[in-house]
Amino acid sequence: MVAGKAERKKVAVLGGGVSGMISAFELTKTAELREQFDVTVYQMGWRLGGKGASGRDMTHGARIEEHGLHIWFGFYDNAFAAMRACYAELGRTPGTPLATFDDAFTPCREIVLADQYEGSWSLWPLEVPDNPLPVGTTGPLPTLWDILVTAAEWAERSWAGLEGDVLDLLGQHPSPTHWPALIRRVESALGRACKEGDQVIHATVLRTISKLVHELADGGVTRELTDLLAELVGEFRNELWDHVVREHMEHGGLRFFFTTFDTLGSTLIGLLKCEAGQSLGALDELELKDWLRSNGARSETLSEGPFLRGLYDSVFAFEGGDCSLPNLAAGTAVHGMLRMVGTYRGSFAWKMEAGMGDTIFGPLYEVLAKRGVTFKFFHRVTALNLSADKTVIGSIEVVRQAKVAKEPYEPLVIVNGLPCWPNAPDWSQLEHGDALREDGTKFEYGQDAPDAATINLTLGRDFDAVVLAIPVGALAPLCGELAQQSPRFAEMLADSKTVMTQAFQLWTTKTAQELGWSHGQGSILTSFTEPLDTYCDMSHLLGRETWTAADNVEAVAYFCGALADQPGDTQESTDERARKAADDMAARLLSPVWPGCSDVSSVLCTQGTSTPSADAMSVQYWRANFQATERYTLSLAGTMGARLSAAESGFANLALAGDWVKTSMNVGCVEASVMAGMQAARTISGAAVVISGEDDTWLWGNRP
Repeated sequence: MVAGKAERKKVAVLGGGVSGMISAFELTKTAELREQFDVTVYQMGWRLGGKGASGRDMTHGARIEEHGLHIWFGFYDNAFAAMRACYAELGRTPGTPLATFDDAFTPCREIVLADQYEGSWSLWPLEVPDNPLPVGTTGPLPTLWDILVTAAEWAERSWAGLEGDVLDLLGQHPSPTHWPALIRRVESALGRACKEGDQVIHATVLRTISKLVHELADGGVTRELTDLLAELVGEFRNELWDHVVREHMEHGGLRFFFTTFDTLGSTLIGLLKCEAGQSLGALDELELKDWLRSNGARSETLSEGPFLRGLYDSVFAFEGGDCSLPNLAAGTAVHGMLRMVGTYRGSFAWKMEAGMGDTIFGPLYEVLAKRGVTFKFFHRVTALNLSADKTVIGSIEVVRQAKVAKEPYEPLVIVNGLPCWPNAPDWSQLEHGDALREDGTKFEYGQDAPDAATINLTLGRDFDAVVLAIPVGALAPLCGELAQQSPRFAEMLADSKTVMTQAFQLWTTKTAQELGWSHGQGSILTSFTEPLDTYCDMSHLLGRETWTAADNVEAVAYFCGALADQPGDTQESTDERARKAADDMAARLLSPVWPGCSDVSSVLCTQGTSTPSADAMSVQYWRANFQATERYTLSLAGTMGARLSAAESGFANLALAGDWVKTSMNVGCVEASVMAGMQAARTISGAAVVISGEDDTWLWGNRP
């Protein structure tokens, strides 16, 4: 050690997923921080990414294999800002693959919602226009009133496309007798007219709602106006059901408009009942559908509305993976919905321009390695032990799964000029690697080499502080002593529930459009048939793979959904069920998505030939995310109060990180993971880490 220079504080980051990587990124962000902190990341297996890890199958066109479909929503302010900074520091040569942040993401502008009625499916695009806000930057968030402007504009625009059909269905339907008086009250409150002429029809009411929310967004918030808005929205919703929709549910466009408006309107009515400035967390004791029902939502919306079902699908919100048991904490759901539809930057959502491993974790790894962060691959954490006085983490038990022949292990491979993560270890870098490969050793499933060794990391020698960034589903066996010592920690573990997910990918000899997909490549379908309820054409990634002309690959499709728990589940049994679900989807259920394809097996690619094999599905890709480290974090009603923030572990040198940590998001997503990682870094460093949208006070603006 240089004389007069303080020894750096050693930080052990346990887990190399999003939260762990962001913790390391923030702890080493500046030269001053790098002089203070010596960061080591301990990661099971050969790659970073956790639940977001992807790998390249070098025997099948270097194809990208994901844990599931990963789409970044445009409201991921902290996540995008971190990646913008990462790419700027990475400094790749201009013109090389994914050289810049702007090269790494492409807009996903069209959300398609599937609606089933009397056994038939119809697909409805939800238009979410771009805005000029630059993605990867942060700034003040819009208020509830600003978001309502966007929602009101959608309602007016959508109704304009339906009004002719409604008049045809109903004839010249007279306006309800109470509407003119209600409109006059609004006009009196606003001091200006809201209608032309004397007739008050549905379009008039929607225009009046729009004028009200514009007044609120412009700062004219009064109790009188908010009460009028709630009354007008409720009256419109109820009259629309009673006199228009109830008898005409067969009209798909009308049905879709009503269930979407009912979801949004009932949400608004519920929010306006809240006390001024009240945190949405106060609603988390209630399940979302129960809360919406208490605010007047129709049972048809709650059971069949595609917008609402899409919200549940987006976070796999099904207890035990059982799609008949939807469960989503109301406050968390409403906060996420408002952020999703009202606070995005640029595009509503964004697709990555390579696998998540290649786009996110490759650049993070390269930058962190250059900063001096040490990566200990093939290190599986087995226990956290307390000090003698039970106040801090005193030791960490780690299994070195395999011995690297020559440190450091070099994890990346180059595919078409892009550093990527392979889908298997580089066996040549491991001692006895050939034997381990022959044995089929699965390090990410907790399997170890025969000569694996237990290492005891000790306080003071190996670490001073710890970031616990391992998924919560895997923590109970590792944290028994912590739970025994801290009732709050034990409660957090008990109330943190997770769900299995499943995914599969198909490579086809025809484009999505040739198969009958009638929406753009920048689209994503959700609220489709369970359990594989989400589909996305990801053909823009084919140029990142290495298929030849002989392979005749024209498209790649991603599917994902929840996977139900069953007694006696194993990795093998869940993989088998995931394969069966993929087969079933391909054989029977894809016709609404690909109406131009009567036999999916006839258009599946096999390596090296365009002629399908006898079992073409066998060379596609599917997986069941069964391992405890791979399960998705749920946000169940009545459990959110048990969450702990990064600084609330109860042990002085332990910071928590992951999508299971208490943030303003409180839901399984990249942004929640990033926010928790930033919290953890701030907890350890004491630095002023500013987290965009850290609480939900932004929502209320100047509400009276």
